[in-house]
Amino acid sequence: MSTFESLVFYRGVSESNPTDHPYLKKTRKDREPKSSSKRFHDVANQWFKQKFGVAYRSEAIFVTSRKLSASTYAASENHLVRIIPTSTYRFCWSPNVSDLLFIAQEFKDASEEDINRRLDSAEYCEGDLQGAHTSGNEVMIFCEDYVCIPVQPDSTSEHSEKPFILIPGNY
Repeated sequence: MSTFESLVFYRGVSESNPTDHPYLKKTRKDREPKSSSKRFHDVANQWFKQKFGVAYRSEAIFVTSRKLSASTYAASENHLVRIIPTSTYRFCWSPNVSDLLFIAQEFKDASEEDINRRLDSAEYCEGDLQGAHTSGNEVMIFCEDYVCIPVQPDSTSEHSEKPFILIPGNY
């Protein structure tokens, strides 16, 4: 069974995040859109809430298996991290949409009905993490917290990070 521990997913982060050590973060549950309209964000959020019971656009973190895609959201080449949820999680993705931002830009002035129809046609689902990884498309993770593991900018391979981290403790 594929998990976020066995598959590598990336996220670009802001300058306020450390780049020299792993760190734990809590998922914001009040995320506001950066690059899409508030109206599109709210309509999409309501659509996800009705379909899955989770307002994925404001209550989730966004990741992808593509380093290049994630790095476009990073403050610098040093602000790329690998993400692993540390609490119970759910995830959602579309095999037909690489990043919902593109639809948000295309449908920024569309009616609520048109936005909903477009989201219906995207075939969003909660499942098949391996398929989500293989696609390279945006994945939304709903969880309480997650660990961020900085990725070295000189990593040449898509999956060059070590597949585990050691946490000191009594074993």
